[in-house]
Amino acid sequence: MVGRSAVKGTLSHFRQKLAAGLVMATLATIVQYALNVRSLSDTEKIVVSVLSSTTAVAIGSFIWNLIRIPAGLYIEPQRRTPLQQAYFDLVRANLENQDPQTAVVLRHLRMATSIVTGMHDAPNFPSGVGQADFMRILKALADSGVVYSQTSWDGSEYSSPLASVNPRTVWTTPPGMEAVLDDLLYHPPSIPSGRA
Repeated sequence: MVGRSAVKGTLSHFRQKLAAGLVMATLATIVQYALNVRSLSDTEKIVVSVLSSTTAVAIGSFIWNLIRIPAGLYIEPQRRTPLQQAYFDLVRANLENQDPQTAVVLRHLRMATSIVTGMHDAPNFPSGVGQADFMRILKALADSGVVYSQTSWDGSEYSSPLASVNPRTVWTTPPGMEAVLDDLLYHPPSIPSGRA
């Protein structure tokens, strides 16, 4: 396997060098006739031919690489699936139209993967966002479909009437939205980012 690859590489390298040699020989012949160097000695003819053909090949190679290398550096952006594009449009619209702290709350949720709120559950809030704003933004994101919320009244601590007003809620993002959130929250095209 390695031997076969080495032979292939050698033949490819040999073909490239052979092609370059043929180009140089042709250019050397053209230079001899174009510059009328027949009156020079054989050594001078060889030096003039080699220098001029080498310079022509180097300039041609440089121009070729100016065309070829930038094309090789360009990386085709990954295309989103239809679902990812729908998520992208949804999240972007929310980031553009909602409170500037929306990006801060989404970054917090993205890092935590899920947030639990309720009468007996106190999550950590992101810096600079109070509880009322945090809950308002989460509810707005849930209403628009960017965030999922799952409410449960399980457990004896939620059997009181007061607890039913503020039940345990788990906030998460839909499956498959992580890449879209990463693109928009950490490499935003032109979206207000709030105070991160």
